[in-house]
Amino acid sequence: MSRSFKFTKYFLWIAILVFVLSGCGEGTSGSTENEKAEKVTITLASELASGHYELKAIEYFGKLVEERSNGSINVEIHSGASLMNAPEMYEGVSNRVVDAVLVASPFLEGQIPELGAFNYPGSYNFDTFMEFQKEAEPLLDEILKKHNMKHIFGTRIGELVIVAKEGSGELKTKEDFNGLMVRSVGGMFSEYAKSLGASPVNVPFSEVTIALEQGTVDAYMGGWPNANSLQMHEIAPDVTATDLSSGYWHGVYMNLDVWNELSSEQQKIVMEAGYEAAIESQKSAENAFGKFLKDMETGANLSYLKDSDDSLYNNASEQIVDRLRSKNKDNDKMQNLIDLIEKNK
Repeated sequence: MSRSFKFTKYFLWIAILVFVLSGCGEGTSGSTENEKAEKVTITLASELASGHYELKAIEYFGKLVEERSNGSINVEIHSGASLMNAPEMYEGVSNRVVDAVLVASPFLEGQIPELGAFNYPGSYNFDTFMEFQKEAEPLLDEILKKHNMKHIFGTRIGELVIVAKEGSGELKTKEDFNGLMVRSVGGMFSEYAKSLGASPVNVPFSEVTIALEQGTVDAYMGGWPNANSLQMHEIAPDVTATDLSSGYWHGVYMNLDVWNELSSEQQKIVMEAGYEAAIESQKSAENAFGKFLKDMETGANLSYLKDSDDSLYNNASEQIVDRLRSKNKDNDKMQNLIDLIEKNK
């Protein structure tokens, strides 16, 4: 065998070895951080049933994340409380039983009292929903950090409605509410009902329809999606709808350890997708509420209050703000969150 052949063979083996060790050409200048990142599956739990307009926004979020991460992140959505129900979600996400949750703030208030700043009707303005999110994100992250959670985005909830027994008419003044027994969930919501002039009665949501049928309560007050899901207007046909938020913050929260394990590029993708999903939820909510109003025009006795017509409701909200400030005067983070909410009204 000639010396030149031996050298040729020697250098050929070196070239092959270098190619193999370099990952067969991977990691070239055209590759991205996402292409090199280990694939991650994020489990997200929600109580909302398939088809709910808010859940459609969550599905949109998952699709955007997967596409923009080149498949390095997969969001696995478990809807309809199939993985866990809302009261379990604080422990679930803070202890990493699941990676993320979509949950309403009343289910977190016991462990995260600052979120009580959202838990009354009219607590925030739909018109500044997106601006508020951006401004509040650093404060929400600061509040959630000690609970091992990260705020990703909020979804647009439904407007406040009162579905009342026949003959209640338009509920616009304190006199209209006088003597009316309104289903409540306790806490500041009950205080809100009292400020309207109503008598709050604590009834579990699962028993509202029976309570309306039996006259245990005269009216349901809450978000229109809940009232619509049980077709309450068939029992209590006098519907007063407002353009106010129904009284909580519906947020997507991620376990902080899961968040910190994502690359910086993946984190950016998640937050940008969350912002766009929040916009999508706002559009979907407005369309869904429009359809609800149209249905109520033909299927119930509808009164739609907005702007100056809902001054009684706005005044009740302001009374709750004063109570919250007084009750939580030593909680600086809650005071700051109330300030942000009030600024964006």
